[in-house]
Amino acid sequence: MAGPRRVLVVDDSALMRRVLTDLLNSDPDLRVVGAARDGIECLEQVERLKPDVITLDIEMPKMGGLETLDRLLETHPLPVVVVSGARRADMDITMEALMHGAVDFIAKPGGTISPELPRDEILTRVKAAVTARVPQSRWPTPPPAEAEKAPPPQNPPIVVLAASTGGPGALRQVLSQLPYGFPGAILVVQHMPAPFMAPLALRLGRHCVLPVHLARSGDTPQGGRVYVAPGDSHLVLQPNSTLRLTQDPPIHGVRPAADTTLESVARVAPRRAIGVVLTGMGRDGARGLRCLREAGGRTLAQDEATSTIYGMPRAAMEEGGVEREAPLGDIPGLLTRLAREVGQV
Repeated sequence: MAGPRRVLVVDDSALMRRVLTDLLNSDPDLRVVGAARDGIECLEQVERLKPDVITLDIEMPKMGGLETLDRLLETHPLPVVVVSGARRADMDITMEALMHGAVDFIAKPGGTISPELPRDEILTRVKAAVTARVPQSRWPTPPPAEAEKAPPPQNPPIVVLAASTGGPGALRQVLSQLPYGFPGAILVVQHMPAPFMAPLALRLGRHCVLPVHLARSGDTPQGGRVYVAPGDSHLVLQPNSTLRLTQDPPIHGVRPAADTTLESVARVAPRRAIGVVLTGMGRDGARGLRCLREAGGRTLAQDEATSTIYGMPRAAMEEGGVEREAPLGDIPGLLTRLAREVGQV
């Protein structure tokens, strides 16, 4: 990282502003250039201070975090890391912020006022956000629901969507553009703490025409449905075509891991499977995508230009598991076509 990157801290708590400022300034690659106590001050300081990245509290007076985020993305599309409490309401708003275009989030372990913060995690996330690409366009309108749909196939195509940083927004864009009657069963592996997974599934369900819920052991994947891997459990497709949640050790430091899901699909149903690696840091999904492609499955990866963080797609490309790289906006159409093709195998 060349030179210290400029950070604007936005939080209505004077204590939290001081704690975050001291923490971020402890890293020579970062420098806090300002601190704002609400969204109005944030917008004023952005214009004057020209920060590279913003940490944004969600619950603030005068102008809340979501409104501030929307205004920022319209006028100053900068990387934003949301700083959130641990209440269910905070998680819901955080998830909406990620779908609106925030790059990442940090959970305050002690609630709204939380002087003890995970230093290494915050520094890693904020520095990664500096290099992130910010969405430049608003979300498209979901396709209209059809009056009827064909009965789901007995052995539906299996689609695996893998994502990490930037994933909630990317997943929203992909899933919101899949049509009612989409033939595939969709397994979503998103790196995120367990308490945020139910809000993720709920928010995704509000933005698409396909039913979305957290996956459970014993579920039989059905066409036209979305199964989100719950936090802290790997999601596996078993030989009898049911799903199983496991507590096997983390892979690449994460659980759920996309490699685990993709490799299980490659063993059980490769000829009717599609694997997709979306935006995110790290290498998760690269090995699993290669296994799926070598077994006869179809594979896609999000391209660099539309990825918030191009780490996972890049690793998948280098591993040789990607059949086609595509802009995020093209992936729903490609998925629909491929699902119809593999469904006839």
